[in-house]
Amino acid sequence: MYEQTVLQSPYISSAEMKALDEYTIQEKGVPSMVLMERAALAVFRAALRFWAEADAPGHKQTKEKRALCICGAGNNGGDGFAVARLLHLAGIKTVALFVGDEHKLTGETSKQREIAQNYGVEVSSDARSAFLSEPDLIIDALLGIGLTRDVAGEFRAVIECVNAYHFRHPGCHVIAVDIPSGLDSDTGHIRGDAIRADETVTFAFPKIGLAIVDGPVYAGAVHTADIGIYAKDNLPEIFVSGALIIHGGKVLATQRGYGDYAGWWEFPGGKVEPGENPEEALRREIKEELAADISVDEYFATTVYDYPKFRLKMDCFLCTIESESFSLLEHTAFAWLGADELYSVKWLGADFPVLERLKTRMPLVDNP
Repeated sequence: MYEQTVLQSPYISSAEMKALDEYTIQEKGVPSMVLMERAALAVFRAALRFWAEADAPGHKQTKEKRALCICGAGNNGGDGFAVARLLHLAGIKTVALFVGDEHKLTGETSKQREIAQNYGVEVSSDARSAFLSEPDLIIDALLGIGLTRDVAGEFRAVIECVNAYHFRHPGCHVIAVDIPSGLDSDTGHIRGDAIRADETVTFAFPKIGLAIVDGPVYAGAVHTADIGIYAKDNLPEIFVSGALIIHGGKVLATQRGYGDYAGWWEFPGGKVEPGENPEEALRREIKEELAADISVDEYFATTVYDYPKFRLKMDCFLCTIESESFSLLEHTAFAWLGADELYSVKWLGADFPVLERLKTRMPLVDNP
């Protein structure tokens, strides 16, 4: 038996975050507007910290404090309108710029806009005039973690405006709400273009995309705010084995073709059945999934990850494929990925901490 090295990442995917948000609202009874207010307060405090540091002795004193909150139609935009209200009430000259389709406003975002206007916040749909206010703080609440396609049209135009203004005014501070607009929260890739933030206030749990690929560059300093959304208690546990099949210095990744996570990528493997040890289960699963034989060479790590309906514990092993070929019996695609290609696909959350460790060892596990 091997001594376990347990990896448990704080990062979660957009799917898990949405499920936890829904669970908190529907099962725990916390109204979505309450969560939105707590999110806005967290961003508001970050804004105050920025100005406190800017006004500290030894720093150049700022002119009249001015803020621009860029708000989309989704709930991320609702956070932005709430932040605009808090800034306005704190005596900061604030403009809320709405970008998007009026008909796609969520109920919460529409209400937050109404409240902001009731308190006297200037709400505009004219990006040109909004930037003429010369803000020294920009709140990016344009797009959230639900982005599934490349940004285009007015959204891309506004993102370009923010980045250009930030370049011309290096003293301006940009805070992203949950995630920089245009950044894929699951892959860390830029979807066409993205806002370059100085800091990101993300909610409840940091998102995977903030930590990989382009995420660290575009997110800036990341702060995770407690807004009242927590992991579920007493989740049933499922034990699985995962195969890190190495060939030519690359690892095999497979794309799921079934279930809730169809289209996502994973290490092949599966559930450990009663009476099996993890190595036996892995040999059986690879036979069933790939019609191939493997040798299980070395224990690598154990990952623990909470999905919405269960907690997964996966023992991972470095493996060598012994068959001359293999077939995809349950997956739709496969890829051999080197260290610099690991994040080119959309991985399941449980596999993420294994990737981080594997990346540092890829030169050492080459079994061609």
